[in-house]
Amino acid sequence: MYLLKVFLKIPVILLIFYFNSNMDSNFKQSNFDGLKHMNNEMSGNKNEIFYFDIIITAKERENELLLLLDSINKDYSNFIKDFSNWRLNVYLIRDGGNPYQKLENQDFLFNFTLLNQDINRGSSFGRNLGLEYSKGKIVIFLDSDVIIDYDFLKNHVVHHLKHKDAIGIAGLTLFKGKKNFFFKEFENSYFTIPFKRPYFSKETDWAPTSNISFKREKLYGFQFCEVFPKGGGGEDIDFCLKVCKGEKILLFKDLKVFHKTYSNVSVLKRLFRWGYADGIIEQIYPNKRIWTFTQNPIFLLFYVIITLLFYIINESYFVFIVSSTLFLLYLVLYCIIWKRWLYNQKIRAGFILFLLETFFEAGRIWNKIKVGDFSGVYSMPYHGEGQKNFFLTIFLKIRIARNLLYGVLIIINVILFLS
Repeated sequence: MYLLKVFLKIPVILLIFYFNSNMDSNFKQSNFDGLKHMNNEMSGNKNEIFYFDIIITAKERENELLLLLDSINKDYSNFIKDFSNWRLNVYLIRDGGNPYQKLENQDFLFNFTLLNQDINRGSSFGRNLGLEYSKGKIVIFLDSDVIIDYDFLKNHVVHHLKHKDAIGIAGLTLFKGKKNFFFKEFENSYFTIPFKRPYFSKETDWAPTSNISFKREKLYGFQFCEVFPKGGGGEDIDFCLKVCKGEKILLFKDLKVFHKTYSNVSVLKRLFRWGYADGIIEQIYPNKRIWTFTQNPIFLLFYVIITLLFYIINESYFVFIVSSTLFLLYLVLYCIIWKRWLYNQKIRAGFILFLLETFFEAGRIWNKIKVGDFSGVYSMPYHGEGQKNFFLTIFLKIRIARNLLYGVLIIINVILFLS
């Protein structure tokens, strides 16, 4: 009886499988036909050749570039099977450094142009040079040390076809490679939120140039500002805000690039550079900053160093003990209570985040010093739009009081030194 029931069910299962697979193939075909229709509509003529561009700027990094270009080549070979009337131009700008020896002997399916700039002028200059040569309807910006995911090119183009009014399209930048505990904490920190924003948002004001594309017609008259650090930082924010003019960049999770991991020293250098860029952003857009900190650890560390110098010179050990105690107390509060108890993170995560914030703040303050603006010492950086809420106002008052206390203690040190 049991075998008879099983036997009778087999035809039903086969029929269900047949209809499901048929419906699925019909759906995929109709969806692809729709994309082809949009493709023909956008290009005006189904026989017209439609160009799109990728702009990459780099200083040396030839091995990383070979991996990137190879991933683009493989993805493009699949792309042209579905979009045979599209052509890809890749513009690589060598921004100083040694000439590329291996790249000269490479053959690619796409049109490859190497623009040599013997003097290091910075990533903004390189991208501007690429924009001068770019003629495609869509322009994609990539970092030099990433690898693109499967169907990356297709997805970028398809999203632009589907969203004709969108100025920009951006995706995920995920880190791939060896990760020690320091890098893992950096990756999990809020400093990498812009790279992961498509996971929790559908649109944004700006996105990193490691994975973003624009309609070329929207970029005429715009350039990357060259006042930002040569190694990158802040220029992508400024460029997006200028181009979008209040409109949003659309975010999609199926646009993925895999970024090479950084060394510990490189992470700290980047944080310093990003902090420096944050100071420039504040000058250009007073109400649009990168990050908000309710703490400024750099001042504590700076004060301890000053009091240590006074202790060595004048043996004013009392003030040095007070400053060191304040510093250690801050570390305990920040790393154990703030991070461990409130956010249930490991204590070492608090120490690493403290270090990251310190380098970021150091870069921001260095920018303030260079332009002669010392207001950052007594005013809390504010990021985003709208009014400061109650808690931010309280933190602002605490910070001002704290910095005034540091000032008084430093004056005491000076008096002790002169007496």
